[in-house]
Amino acid sequence: MFKIIIICLFPIIVLFTQILSPLIVIVMGIVFLFGAIIFPNFRKIFLLFCFWIIGYLFWAYIVVYVSDITSFSFGQKKILSRLGLLSYVLFFSIWYKLQKPRNTFFKIGNGKEIIHFPFIWKGFKEIEWRFTLIFSLLWFCVAIIFAIKNGLEYNILIYGVIFSVINAIIEEIIWRGFVLTRLIDLTSEKIALIVSSLSFGLYHYSLNFPLLICFTFAIGGFYIGGSAIKSKGLLSPIIMHITVNLAFVSMGIIN
Repeated sequence: MFKIIIICLFPIIVLFTQILSPLIVIVMGIVFLFGAIIFPNFRKIFLLFCFWIIGYLFWAYIVVYVSDITSFSFGQKKILSRLGLLSYVLFFSIWYKLQKPRNTFFKIGNGKEIIHFPFIWKGFKEIEWRFTLIFSLLWFCVAIIFAIKNGLEYNILIYGVIFSVINAIIEEIIWRGFVLTRLIDLTSEKIALIVSSLSFGLYHYSLNFPLLICFTFAIGGFYIGGSAIKSKGLLSPIIMHITVNLAFVSMGIIN
């Protein structure tokens, strides 16, 4: 039970790394590192916290550096900041190589598995690939409707596509490829999905989204993460994530 409580602190750690000063965040990381050494039974949990903090600090530094490059447009800086998320990928990959998780979603996945709506394991039954198709088509239609309504220009649409693809692929590698699989190793699939989804939503706070919007992202992360669990792969989550991003760009939520 105590182990589950510590795991459930991960969303708070994700939020605190964004609102506390870098010095305090570094101290937090050092404390968790010592925790991983002193308490071997909780080592993987504390390592998850440590690698998250290291990835965030490097990403934050990259964002500050990119913001100082005045020759780039706002859209170019936004895309570069998304590419900066590769800092998370780098450090989580090191951990992945040194200690591979029992579960891995780094494959296309099986779209023939059954997923339930609205609670992934309970509700109306649907084949996973069809669930992904319906989910993605709905968000793609939203993207088209708002693009027409707002009269989005060609260059904005191109930016939206490039941003959506880059952001979706990297975030899915981080959140469903690395974080979710680690959490599943530490606890049940259901708890892992809830914790990772809430963390995914709160992680957007550093991107100047209000908490209410962050919790909305968490709901989206719940279904995208559920798709990853059921399909045991990243193809469906990436497709779903791209269409959601496209819709948010068209709606002006992401700019």
